[in-house]
Formats: sequence, structure tokens, C-alpha cells
Amino acid sequence: LTSKTDTYMVKEYSLPVSDNIFMYLDLKVEDTSNESLFLIDSLIKSYASISLSFAKKGIVHYVGWYNSRLKIFVKTKIKTESDVFTTLSRIFNDTVFLEEPLFEKCDFFLKNKYSHIILLSSNSARDVEGMFTGFNLELSLMSIVCVAEKQGELPVTDKTRFIPVVPGAEDKCLRGVKF
Repeated sequence: LTSKTDTYMVKEYSLPVSDNIFMYLDLKVEDTSNESLFLIDSLIKSYASISLSFAKKGIVHYVGWYNSRLKIFVKTKIKTESDVFTTLSRIFNDTVFLEEPLFEKCDFFLKNKYSHIILLSSNSARDVEGMFTGFNLELSLMSIVCVAEKQGELPVTDKTRFIPVVPGAEDKCLRGVKF
């Protein structure tokens, strides 16, 4: 190309860019009290806000959650705003759960490489850090959206960004956050 165009050309080698964004909704609750269900409601609102923002910008992404009735993990691809609302309907039909699901049995989480993994949880930040084990995190950015009344001190790590969300103020907490 250098001789054809009479301009100096350099071939730069790089890794392929992945644009797989994966969001996991952790619908596990401590108990079925109104307070726990209020946190889950806020978590779902946070998911809807982030997912709609992606869909409006044309960013294709995936969302996954654990269906406690069927005892399986569910994953769906989101391309449009309509997909977000269809997925919300599916999430509402599934139930929250008390027992801990086994991530090792979730092949579709583990076999893919994701450019960004977003975990939305109402558990403490320390409890959810271990949820990334098993993921191929080689080239991934990680964000944890922590939905809680009182946040406490959030850990500081090189690979993970923590985004605190206060229930009832999801839009204010997520405004201006870039993923």
C-alpha cells in the first residue's frame, strides 16, 4: 500500500475488539420482607434505566438472571427498547429467591468473553465481589451497581467500579454514569 499510495503505511497489530456487554440481575433476597422487595424493585428500575439507555443508543447487550421456579439461568439479547420491556415482563414473571444458585452450572455466563460485565445486586459490595469468579475476565471491564439504603464504604479495586444506588433515587444516582 505504501508504494501504491505513495504514502507511508504501517500495519498495527492489535487484539480484536469485543463489544459484548453482559448485565446480571442478582434477584437474591435475605427474606421476603417489604424492605427486601423494595430493594429488588429498585434493582429492576436500575436495570431498566441502564438497558433502555443502551437500547436508545443502539448498543446491543445481554441480560441474565436466575429463574428460581425452573432453577435455571436465563439470558436474553437486547437490541431494541421493545426487547427491554419484553425482558422486564419475563423478569416480573420469575420470582426472587432465597437460596444461592450455583454459577458453575451456568455455561452461557462462563464460556463467553465480555467487554463489560455489569452486576446489579442488593447484596453488600463485599458479598458480590466473589460473583465474578468463573467469568473469563481477561479483557473485561466490571461494574457493580449496589442497590442499598446504606452503602457503607465501597471497596476500591483496579478492575472493578462500584456504583452506589439509593432506592427511590435511581435516576439521580445513575445520571451521568458512563458504562
